[in-house]
Amino acid sequence: MPDKPRKSPKAPSWGTRLAALFYDFLLTISVLVIGTLIYVMGSHYITSSEEVSPGDPVLRIYLAAILYLFFVGFWMHDGATLGMRAWKLNIVNSDGHRPSLRQASIRFFLAIISWLAAGGGFLWALFDPERRTFHDRFAGTWLIQRDEE
Repeated sequence: MPDKPRKSPKAPSWGTRLAALFYDFLLTISVLVIGTLIYVMGSHYITSSEEVSPGDPVLRIYLAAILYLFFVGFWMHDGATLGMRAWKLNIVNSDGHRPSLRQASIRFFLAIISWLAAGGGFLWALFDPERRTFHDRFAGTWLIQRDEE
């Protein structure tokens, strides 16, 4: 596991984390609804089918790819999703910079596991000495509270 960032990062409070998660949850739902509408309209145009099954494996892969691009893209570009920006949170690596593609990808897939474990990967931060989640610990990233602005 990587070393701690050079500057001592300030870990956000649970309230701030939850607020950012909720904001990103709402944005994610919007992105998935729009993505589904585009998929359905495209499917109708291409196949003239009246319906798309919610169990359609292509739709599921397409939506998973949208989520991956949404989160990993924001983390790599700005170090924060829109919800994180609103609450002045950033994802950084041990150098204090935005995460690499590898780190962001590991964080994304391990965050899914964190959710699937009934949120246990997030609760991990309650017992972690640096208040890092499971996915941050193993991706070599930190969720920090920005002081500026």
